[in-house]
Amino acid sequence: MWHLFISFFVVSFAFAAEAPVGEKSMNGYSLSSYSGFEKKWKLVTVRFRKDTGEMRFTYANNLAYESLVRGTKDYPDGSVFAKISQKTEADPSFDSSSVPAGARRYQYMVRDKKKHA
Repeated sequence: MWHLFISFFVVSFAFAAEAPVGEKSMNGYSLSSYSGFEKKWKLVTVRFRKDTGEMRFTYANNLAYESLVRGTKDYPDGSVFAKISQKTEADPSFDSSSVPAGARRYQYMVRDKKKHA
């Protein structure tokens, strides 16, 4: 299923805004554009980037999540995925693991066919 997610994700979204945490906005979207999404939306995937040492948490709003579950390639306007990248550090409780240690960047993938043709 997640392989499908990646291909639909890339095909369906013509726009993405990415900015380091602390930046006011990127392409008109800021961290406050969808304040509290991590508590309101569905967590759809977590990935660890070996090259950057980051954990990346990707969330989907209801429209995006419903489309993802249906397996559609065309997400409706209003679908949004949000990703937060967390730096990691050694886990003080377990020598062989790492834990999130602060946000580095955020990214929104917003489906708006008029605004982002």
